[in-house]
Amino acid sequence: MNLPWSIGNDRWFVQHAANDQWIVGSLHETMYLLNRETRHVWFLDCFYGDPTCAIVAENEQWILMGGDHLSLYDIFKGHLSEIDLPWVFAMRQTDTWKAEILTDPWHEDAAVWAIDVQTKELHLSRRFPDYIDQPYTEDVIW
Repeated sequence: MNLPWSIGNDRWFVQHAANDQWIVGSLHETMYLLNRETRHVWFLDCFYGDPTCAIVAENEQWILMGGDHLSLYDIFKGHLSEIDLPWVFAMRQTDTWKAEILTDPWHEDAAVWAIDVQTKELHLSRRFPDYIDQPYTEDVIW
């Protein structure tokens, strides 16, 4: 679905990730992909509550998005996969086809997960109890 470019100018639009070609952002509970060059906008996914984070791979072949669940979008195939990992808080790319994902730092099951985006396999890297019983902050060090 091609949506109007103006969606990225909405005052409620939250930019989660960007590079020279792409912007990944959300408007309320919906994640969108915007192409800076063509000015096309695509619907990516819906979340329960607002999405929390996203990354565009350095090779621009995939996008990870997080919130109440984790989603992987293949840019070239236009394919979306939902991955069973709830309450994603943050993420970072660690290699061409790999990333780390932090789940809700204030939850008793908080953890850092590693994902191989080619196989969609998740592996627990470590538990993350550092912020349990701590006040909320946007700047979680992990």
